[in-house]
Amino acid sequence: MRKCAAKKAVRCVKSTSGYGGFMPLYNHLKEYRAKINVNQHEMGQLVGVSRQTISQIERGDYSPSVTLALKIAKVFEVPVEAIFTYEEEPEEEK
Repeated sequence: MRKCAAKKAVRCVKSTSGYGGFMPLYNHLKEYRAKINVNQHEMGQLVGVSRQTISQIERGDYSPSVTLALKIAKVFEVPVEAIFTYEEEPEEEK
């Protein structure tokens, strides 16, 4: 199984996209939530999703839609790239 080379508290999303079940999408949602002192339930209410969805995003089990990612960024008044980043990993030699 291929794993993300993720840094502390940064998550990588597993995806069924064309990347062989792996999409290096990292997020800093938990850190941003802590900055404004809101819990997962409150964050979900702010953007119109459940607490479970916020939890799944933070754990890297769910990749948010573009619309949801933009709503989350708007809450924090930062560009979406400040919270979500995509980094391609170098091709592994076969």
